[in-house]
This record gives sequence, C-alpha cells and structure tokens, in this order.
Amino acid sequence: MPLIIAALLLIGVLSVLNLLLTYGVIRRLRRHATLIEGGAMSGGPPMTMLEPGTTVGDFAVLTTDGVPLTRETLPGRTLVAFFSSSCRPCRDKLPAFVEQAHGYSGGRDATVCVVIGDTAESADMVAALEPVAHVVTGEHGDDEISRAFQVQGYPSYYLTRDKGVVEAGAFDLAALPRGAFGR
Repeated sequence: MPLIIAALLLIGVLSVLNLLLTYGVIRRLRRHATLIEGGAMSGGPPMTMLEPGTTVGDFAVLTTDGVPLTRETLPGRTLVAFFSSSCRPCRDKLPAFVEQAHGYSGGRDATVCVVIGDTAESADMVAALEPVAHVVTGEHGDDEISRAFQVQGYPSYYLTRDKGVVEAGAFDLAALPRGAFGR
C-alpha cells in the first residue's frame, strides 16, 4: 500500500509540473505571436520608418477614383496609411482607422490609403476606406507609393506636409500627433 501511495504522489507531482511548464510555454508563444503581428519582430532587422523632415520619394499613381496622385499633388498636411489585405493586424485595426479618419482635420481630400494585395481579397478594405480617403491599390512588390515611403511593415501611418515632407510616422495610429484628428 505505501508503494501505491508513493507512486500516485509522484504522478501527481509530475502532472502539476507538466501543467506549469505547459502554461509557461503557452504564455511565451502568445507573447511571441503578438510581437510578430504587431511588427516588433520579423526575423530580420528592426523595421524603420522615414524620419520627420525626410521627403518621400517620387511616385505617380492613380486612385480608385481615377485621380492622379504624386508627391507634388499631396495637399499641405496629408494622412497616408498603408494596409495589406493579407495582414491580420491591418484588418483588425481598419475599423478604428476609418473612425479616426472621419475626424481627420484635412478630411477625405487630405487622406490617402494604400491597400496592397490581391484585388479580390482587398475589395472589402477598399470599400471601407473609400468614403474617408483616396485609395490606391497595388500588388505586392509592384507598388510605387510604398517604395516612395519605404514601407517595411503593415499597417504603417504617416503624416506629411509641404508636398511629401514627413511630419510623423508610426506603426500604430495612436502614436501619431493627436492634433491631427478633430476629436
């Protein structure tokens, strides 16, 4: 009988230890997944954005409305956002962006959104953004405006002034200056 009790006690202790180790692994995996989705880790060098005061590169694109858009035609202060149809954080953050864009001080004419990805996959994103912004679409690797802004991760947000001079840039909309939004 004492042998059975000792065996059951050993099995119980091992089970509790296994449960604690499993819990620790799950916590670490969740943290790792959050860092990757949030853009903090990509397996390569850290992602960077254009510094304030930098002028974005030249580009010439058409919006979904057929309006030509270049660096020189950007209005004074412009909110520029980059999304990818295959990016889960982009899809998660899109409703908050649309809500904030409604209150953007420059309105629709001073808001540009770039949606990268397959046309069919990005149709819902484009439809959500068109009421609040001029929308530019493009395929991965074939997008002139993303290259001009040197976009390294999605979503990315920029405030520009004076025909493409970067005022601020962030991977999180909340990190942009609050004065840009009418709320």
